[in-house]
Amino acid sequence: MTWRASRLVVRRFALAALVAILACLHAAVPAFADNADLHGLRLVSIDRTTPGQLHMVAVVPPSLAHVGLTAHDFIVHQGGQALAAQVTRLANRGLQVVLVPDRAVNQADLDLELAASIELVHLLPDSIGVYTLRDAYGSALTSGRLPTMRTLGGLRPERQATAISAIAASTTAPPFSIRRAYVLMTTCAQQDSPTDDAQLKTLLSPQNQQLDVIAIGGACNRPVSSIAQGSGGSALTVDSAQGLAAAADQISTELLGEYRIVVATHAPASTPVTLEVAALQVKALASTQLSVPTEHRTSRGWLVPVAIAALLVVAATAVALGVRRSRIASFS
Repeated sequence: MTWRASRLVVRRFALAALVAILACLHAAVPAFADNADLHGLRLVSIDRTTPGQLHMVAVVPPSLAHVGLTAHDFIVHQGGQALAAQVTRLANRGLQVVLVPDRAVNQADLDLELAASIELVHLLPDSIGVYTLRDAYGSALTSGRLPTMRTLGGLRPERQATAISAIAASTTAPPFSIRRAYVLMTTCAQQDSPTDDAQLKTLLSPQNQQLDVIAIGGACNRPVSSIAQGSGGSALTVDSAQGLAAAADQISTELLGEYRIVVATHAPASTPVTLEVAALQVKALASTQLSVPTEHRTSRGWLVPVAIAALLVVAATAVALGVRRSRIASFS
């Protein structure tokens, strides 16, 4: 086995170990469904881990997405008590958008995906960083809008890596303080690997990231659509090129309508927290549960040590491969 191949094996083991740890943490703290209309106010990326605080991302109704709302336009209640909240619009330097055309297609299909990608670039304001993957493996992102446009313009079909695996690899790249939205454009020409789907689903949420999908063609029926919706994103299907502009506009509207909400909670943790947005004669609300049942918090405590043990196995494998490489080099 060459050193390059060994390094690829170690990288895959490391990603699998990270997925195992995050999966255990997900199992230990089950998520609660939020009371939200897809066309109203949605609560996504909810973080309940800080005592006395609730961190979440709210997606406002489309009619308010292009308006710069302030904290005065949001009201938070818990058990009838108004709560103080910090409100930040993510479109104001708090959001990265990564465009990912599915390259495992023919050139005609790729051209359709690129058309949707370029439309999104033009729709999103300069305050939102727009990027794409520099290669088919998700090893790095482009450095800005101009390099992104150049990279998109030079893309050719590539079947050596799936778009899902490339996105999964990219989710581990910093920074983690900025919310990242991956927008996958696909014609569904290739079936996803169940392993890749499972890894992506596990990696997205803890890393403060979401997935949106624009599926081109009526034959698209892939698990990635449910992964996108579970991450707080949207999955849209268009029958032909005529629907690309409308789909890109809907995705950009939702991204522009994302706000980070940080709430200081005071009432008992069993009391739901309700967020209301009201502006321009539009009103919408959504609620989320703050507490986690005790039996779910304690019954799976053994999972975290098991995941840590898996990570140690990966580290030992990396060391063994390094030693083997050194021995081979000494005899060559």
